Amino acid sequence: MLTVVVSIDTEEDNWSPTRDGVTVRNIDRLPAIEADLRALGVRSTYFVNYQVAADPRAAAVIQWLADGGAEIGTHVHPWNTPPIEEPLVPRLTMLKNLDPALQRAKIETVTAVLERLLGRRPTAFRAGRWGIGPEAIAALIDLGYEVDSSVVPFTDWREMDDGPCFYDAPSYAYRVDGGADVCEHRPDGALIELPVSAGFTRHPFDRWHQFSMLARRSPLRRFRLLGLASAVDLFRRVVMNPELSSVADMLLLAQRLRERGQAFLHLMFHSTTLHPGFHPEYATEADVSALRDRILDTVAGIAGMGDVEFATVTEAARRYAPARDGEELVTASAASA
Repeated sequence: MLTVVVSIDTEEDNWSPTRDGVTVRNIDRLPAIEADLRALGVRSTYFVNYQVAADPRAAAVIQWLADGGAEIGTHVHPWNTPPIEEPLVPRLTMLKNLDPALQRAKIETVTAVLERLLGRRPTAFRAGRWGIGPEAIAALIDLGYEVDSSVVPFTDWREMDDGPCFYDAPSYAYRVDGGADVCEHRPDGALIELPVSAGFTRHPFDRWHQFSMLARRSPLRRFRLLGLASAVDLFRRVVMNPELSSVADMLLLAQRLRERGQAFLHLMFHSTTLHPGFHPEYATEADVSALRDRILDTVAGIAGMGDVEFATVTEAARRYAPARDGEELVTASAASA
C-alpha cells in the first residue's frame, strides 16, 4: 500500500517577504481546489500562517476546510509573525537564523491563533522558506507538536539567505530532536520528520546525488553539468511540487520512489500560486489553470498506480515513523537502494 499526502503552504498573497501591504485574497481560491482534491480522494493538509489565520475572512475558509476533514497545520513566516523584534533582512527570513527564544515565540503566536480558531492544537508544522533548524525542533517538541514537514531531501538552501542544507536527509519518515542536525535520524527523538518527496529520475539515487553535489561545486559549476545531464535525459532531480516539476517527471519520481520501497509520497504546493498575479510565474488565469491541471493530473496519475490510499501529514507520520525504542525504520531498506 502506498500512502499519498498532499500539503499546501497556506499564506499571504505577497510572494516576497514584506511587512507592508499584506493581503490574503488567494485564500478564496482554496474551496475550489479542495473540492477537486476531495473528488480524487485526497485528505489535504493546509499549513496556515499568521497572516491567514488572523484575517477573519480567510480564517472562515480555514474553518470550512477543517470542518470538511482537512488537517490544519502551523506555518511560520518569521518576517511578519509577531513578535517582530528583528530587522527585515534576507538572512532573518529563515526561522533558523533567529534567536532561539524569538523562534519559539513566533511559533507560539501562530499555534495560539490556530488553537483559538479550531478549538484544538495543531500537531504538524512547516517552516516558511523551509528554514527549519534544531532550535525550532526543540520548541516544537516542547509545545507538543508531533510532526515537522520542513525538509526536502537532496536540496540545499544555503545560498538562499543562509537557509538549511538537506542534502543528507532521508526520504522516509524519521525522528528528530533539538540536539542534532535536522537531517539526522535520532531513535529517541520526540518529533517525526515527514519530508516532501524529492529524488532523481534514475537509480541509484546515491550516485546521482553525489554527481549533483560535485557539479555544483566551483569550478565545475561553470560547465553547467546539471543542465547538460537534464538536456540529454541522463537524470534530473525532481521535487514533488507541480510549481517546479512536470507531471511526467513527478510520476516518474513516484515510480522510482516506489521501486526503492518508499511507503509514502508527499506532494506540496503554495496557496499563493492559485491566484493570478501573486507569483511571477503565475501571472494570468491561464497560468493558474495550467498549474491546477498539473496538480490534479499528478494526483490522479499516482492514484492510478493502484494500491494507493490518501492521508494527512499527521496520519502518515504516525503510520510510518519508527518507534522511539530504536527499532528499524519502517522504510529503512530504501536508504540503501
